[in-house]
Amino acid sequence: MELIHPPLLSQIKAFMDRSLRRQEIISSNLANVDTPGYRAKRLEFSRILRTQRGDHWMDPSSSKFSSSVSRLHSRIDRKGVAGSLGNDRNNVNLEAEMTELAQNLLKFSIVSEIYQKEIQMIRSGIREGRS
Repeated sequence: MELIHPPLLSQIKAFMDRSLRRQEIISSNLANVDTPGYRAKRLEFSRILRTQRGDHWMDPSSSKFSSSVSRLHSRIDRKGVAGSLGNDRNNVNLEAEMTELAQNLLKFSIVSEIYQKEIQMIRSGIREGRS
């Protein structure tokens, strides 16, 4: 097991990076809730995941993994989310955005706890090795 970049920590980092990017997009949508003509944006996760299927996609030790993750969290659906447009041609749904925000926070919190447990296990292994 690599102590510098264990595979689980690489996956956690990739998830946290995506979560941060999703948070930025949701915040932008919320900030523009009253902006005429603004179209809500979404991270293009599921479409990119379908096109990136392959052995390297979930294998952090693969050299293609980090480039796949980089492409993933740099892509935003610029056309906007399909939905009803208001009189001001804005399609941001405040309730939907707040739900996305809460889900993102919950997922991030869970993964943060997993990260903390993984670090505790590594520290424990180092302490055991010193004894």
